Amino acid sequence: MINLFRKWRLNNLILKSQAIAKTRADLEPEEQNNAPELKLQIKIRKYLKKLKGKVELSEIKYNESLRLSFMLGDNKALIELADIYFKEGLFWQKLNKTGYKCKYYDAKMKDSFNTALEYIKIGKEKDLFMAFRLYGKALIYGWGVDIDENKGFKEVITSINKEGNWDNASQIFQNLGVNKPEVFNKILELQGSNTK
Repeated sequence: MINLFRKWRLNNLILKSQAIAKTRADLEPEEQNNAPELKLQIKIRKYLKKLKGKVELSEIKYNESLRLSFMLGDNKALIELADIYFKEGLFWQKLNKTGYKCKYYDAKMKDSFNTALEYIKIGKEKDLFMAFRLYGKALIYGWGVDIDENKGFKEVITSINKEGNWDNASQIFQNLGVNKPEVFNKILELQGSNTK
């Protein structure tokens, strides 16, 4: 019963969003107000999360909602999209390494990583600290780019400086999977060289 209500509510939100988008298309840029549509997209994703697996193509619809939010200026949606495409790239990469190696998986992996990196590039141009952090992680682990740990750590340092969050640096490094004493010392060394 709860899921039926959620599906009904989701469909209503999607119809409302489509109506707003149609109206927006007829307006001049200076007349547009994206805030109501952005709020609707956030609600749509909330319901899609709750109905995951119970709504046809829920993941595709979720990603499309993110893309629409990004197009409307939502920076958090941009970062989430980059993260999703990195995860997709890793999924195809893993398949390609576990005995199922084929050109299709390799192409899907490269396409996913390239899409993620395109979003990251936009995020860095917008000076979003999470874009620098994700790019650093990509460099450290070689996600669609050649591994370059020093450059990757510098990107992470830049992200922490931009966020102003050195108090939580240990947790950030742990989330990146690089919270080891030798790595931490290397990062501190690089951070010191950045301040000179």
